[in-house]
Amino acid sequence: MQFIPSSGGGGASPPFAITDTTGLRTDLDGKMAGFFGDGFHGALNITSTDVTITQDMYYTSIAWGSGATGRLITSGFRVFANTLIDFTNAPENAIIDRAKASKDGGNASTQTGGANGSSYTAGTVGAGAAATLGATGTTGAGAQGAVATAGTGFGGDSGASGAGGTASGGATAGGASRAGVAQATPIHVAHAMTTFVRGVTLSTGGSGGPGGGSGAGDGTNQGRGAGGGGAGGGIVAVYARAITRSSSNAVGTISCNGGNGGSSTGTASGNAGGGGGGGGGGGGTVLLVHGGLNGTTCTNMVTANGGTGGNGGTGAGTGLGGNGGTGGGGGQVCVINLATGTVTSADSRSAGSAGTTASGTTGGTGGSGTLCRVSL
Repeated sequence: MQFIPSSGGGGASPPFAITDTTGLRTDLDGKMAGFFGDGFHGALNITSTDVTITQDMYYTSIAWGSGATGRLITSGFRVFANTLIDFTNAPENAIIDRAKASKDGGNASTQTGGANGSSYTAGTVGAGAAATLGATGTTGAGAQGAVATAGTGFGGDSGASGAGGTASGGATAGGASRAGVAQATPIHVAHAMTTFVRGVTLSTGGSGGPGGGSGAGDGTNQGRGAGGGGAGGGIVAVYARAITRSSSNAVGTISCNGGNGGSSTGTASGNAGGGGGGGGGGGGTVLLVHGGLNGTTCTNMVTANGGTGGNGGTGAGTGLGGNGGTGGGGGQVCVINLATGTVTSADSRSAGSAGTTASGTTGGTGGSGTLCRVSL
């Protein structure tokens, strides 16, 4: 896409005005001014406390104070800044869809399966899809984790869960692996720009990961529970008149990653099997639209990575360990620079690395998620 600069008007250029490659001032203060909101909610200065928004927010500016640790959690809503977002002092995950812990699958420390990574109520942009629980072990055959929910449009595929270990030298089967979930009707986020509705339904982020299969019991002792699946990353949509960043900013200063699959922890008793690891959630989507950049390039500043798969649990006696879960696929990152008319994007939705198979009683290791990153 190409945006043609106007001839400009009287008065001095603002300090954040961007000059295009021909030396002409790109004037976004006229026709495009409304694109970045009206600044109704004023300036936001973040220090040590997280700011979670519950509606679309129209700031004049956003900045982080020196030593700040607080994050701007978008929780399904859009963020506008009609002058500047200054990331100079921003921490890792300075802008994020929601707290990472809520997306991660829970570990199973006993026979009870781990909790699933959760979703949240969508606002003006969609949420990531929820994961499923890790299966719970019994004294008999292991159980398979339930099918997880697919994302519908913008995010990454989830990874498969790990199978539970057999018991009593293979006499009793562990719970089977559950396949990851592919995106339903995927589209590129650049098609959205300001609205994320397809028909009458909000498109969502990454697919949720399935919970792992539980370990088999030996008739007396219960198999180990499996790790819960990681939830899909949601959608982060930011519109800023200008952005200041630095090469010293962290990787993932703006992030919308998938949740990690939970692990089966601890050791089974008797001759019972270990539980399988949960599948990693698919990465979400970041759409960043801005009117120009100040400062120096930050490598991989914007991320929508897939979550890692969970580790398999340890078997006991002649029971085998569980297998590791597969990492989730990366989502999408799309950065649109209205000053230059350029679009920089990354799209890596396929599931990540497979988890490893157990070796004897030792559980397998979860696979890594697919990376989706853009420098800014």
